Amino acid sequence: MHCQRKNPMTIRFLPVVLALAIASCASAPPAPSAPDSAGIAIGVSVRPPVRLFSQEPEQVLFVRLAGADDSFTSGELMPSNYSSGGYLYLLNAPPGTYVAVSCFKDMEPVPAAPAAPGFSVTFGPGATNYTTYFPENMIRETRVTVGPGQIAFMGNFTVDQDVGLKDADPTQHAYYARFGGGDENENFLMNALGGDYHYRGTLHESDHAAAAQADFRESANSHLSEAGWKPQSEH
Repeated sequence: MHCQRKNPMTIRFLPVVLALAIASCASAPPAPSAPDSAGIAIGVSVRPPVRLFSQEPEQVLFVRLAGADDSFTSGELMPSNYSSGGYLYLLNAPPGTYVAVSCFKDMEPVPAAPAAPGFSVTFGPGATNYTTYFPENMIRETRVTVGPGQIAFMGNFTVDQDVGLKDADPTQHAYYARFGGGDENENFLMNALGGDYHYRGTLHESDHAAAAQADFRESANSHLSEAGWKPQSEH
């Protein structure tokens, strides 16, 4: 069942530390904050309307779902906080069920997650940003449940960027209303002149095959083990 537009968007922002450096491109991953710390990972590439320009995402937004229904706009929103080997991670995530809903390039400022208590920042793209809103069929494919001490892999995804929100689904409309800060019917060129680019994503292809899972485990073990994360094995 698709998410309906009448559902209120009730995202709760977790406490996060405001990082002035790009947290998702940190040279070393954060160590586990507790023995049962969990993680989420995804591989995402985008295909811009003009193929000459690269807009590979630097950060992905994950949502820890609040209920058992199919609403992807209710829950705790957490940005990825590490990238390596072509994968974007949310490390030190609380166990639960997660989806990925959008990705960003050139976001300012960049929040890191999770964080020390007592610090918070309203999460949002900066003045110059490329935002791609994932379609509902892709969001469903990203859905994973992660337990204590585990790192869940959502899969590899390629997303086409389409100009304008004309044919957007209800979830894309909802996140544009939250992050777009304007009229979705505005001329794309006028938005672009302000350095604010918003794209409706369409799923080009996805890969959840055993080979993709094995490649991820090899990469995760190579890049995360020295920071104290448990080796990832086939479940």
